[in-house]
Parts: sequence; structure tokens; C-alpha cells
Amino acid sequence: DVWNQKPDLPGNERHHPYYFSIGDYAYVGFGHGTLPGPGSSSQPYVYNDFYKFNSIDNTWTKLNDFPSTSRVAGTQFSFNNKGYILSGDGENHQPLTTGEFWEYDPTFDSCTQLNTHPGNAIWAPGCFVIGCDLYFLLGQDNNTIPGTLVTNTYTYKLSEDCGCMDPNALNY
Repeated sequence: DVWNQKPDLPGNERHHPYYFSIGDYAYVGFGHGTLPGPGSSSQPYVYNDFYKFNSIDNTWTKLNDFPSTSRVAGTQFSFNNKGYILSGDGENHQPLTTGEFWEYDPTFDSCTQLNTHPGNAIWAPGCFVIGCDLYFLLGQDNNTIPGTLVTNTYTYKLSEDCGCMDPNALNY
């Protein structure tokens, strides 16, 4: 029941980053802060840098920058040894035009864009995974004036290879 200081993130101080874990590693990046940094253009400075923290030897590794616009205040999760980032605001803390959905593969240190979620991009949404299903919900749609609170819940099947695969079973 003791807190231990770990090495600080090597990038700029920030808030509203994206983060997830895969195995013994934490992946952290994006967000915004008060200083110029990777991917940022003007205040508020929004970043596209990305890092991996090794919890075994307490070291940070700089990874490839995110291949799209900088981003802040979306949601994230990990599933099946990959990381995912979803929605949020883009450069200059303005809403993305669509609800972007990206998959990060740590084996290749690369991101692949997936199909966007329905509706507009959402600022500060939430998400959770049950089985092979992602549930994406709440947040604020800032593509409307004034911004509107989102009450929809969307689901997305992350894998077809999940649960009972016998089509004759009751729990198929």
C-alpha cells in the first residue's frame, strides 16, 4: 500500500492523453499542453507523439508518431494484444470531422485506420469491452453549435472469433 515514483513521460506535460496497456507495457501519447511539441501547430498545443513504458525495467521508449492529425480527449482501450483509439478532437482542439477509429499494432509500431463510428466525432467519450464487443458511449458532440451531450451507445464487434462457435448451441 505504497506509492513509488516512476520515470516521467519523456514528452511534454499534457492532459487528456490517450493510453492503454498491452502485456507489461503502458502506451501513452497525444493530448495537449502549454508548450509546442510533436505534431502541434498552435495553442492549445495538441500532440501526436507516442511512447511505451516498460514496467519491468522502468524505461520509456519513443515510438512512431501517430500518422494522422494530432488529437486529444478521445477514448482508448486494448483488446487481443492491440491498442485502440477512438474519436476526440484534432489539431487546435477542434472536433475531428468524423469519428475516427484506429488500431495500434505493437509488433510493427504502426496504426491502421478502421471504419469510423456512426455520427460525428465525440469529445471525451467513454468505452468498455465485454467479450468481443466494444461499447462506445456518451461524451459531447462539438460539431454542433452549441455542443450537445451524446446519449447514444454504439457497439462494434472486435472479433468474430469470440465465444461459442457452435451454431447449434443455445449460447452461439
